[in-house]
Amino acid sequence: SSTATLCTAPAEPAARRNLSINWDIPPSAAMTTDPELLRLVVQNALDNAITYAPANTVITVQWDRRSLHFTNPAPPELTAEQTTHVFDRFWRADHARQSGHVGLGLPLCQKLMQSLGGQAAATLDPPCLFHLALTFG
Repeated sequence: SSTATLCTAPAEPAARRNLSINWDIPPSAAMTTDPELLRLVVQNALDNAITYAPANTVITVQWDRRSLHFTNPAPPELTAEQTTHVFDRFWRADHARQSGHVGLGLPLCQKLMQSLGGQAAATLDPPCLFHLALTFG
């Protein structure tokens, strides 16, 4: 099923950082979309969360009627102003420059969501939680 496919998170990278992924997606969740593009969006969103969430924390993935929400503790150095740049290609916060990533994952998520008729939005919610909302049209 599609939900099972989405829920096969990159377990090894998450385990290496002692991260838990809490999938809050009801069995009845359904949408009509391109499954390959959806897989790429979810893969990039999870990769971002796994890379930047502090070790020993929980990443939550929730579904509501039109959106997937990825929430994880943010690095303490991340500011609300910086979240306005997360969809800029090649942008990375100073503290993230050691990650080995080049700053294309979330911009790719945004472009893929646009091609699916949706949108991506990022916020830094109190108390220091990074929230990525992927809303489908």
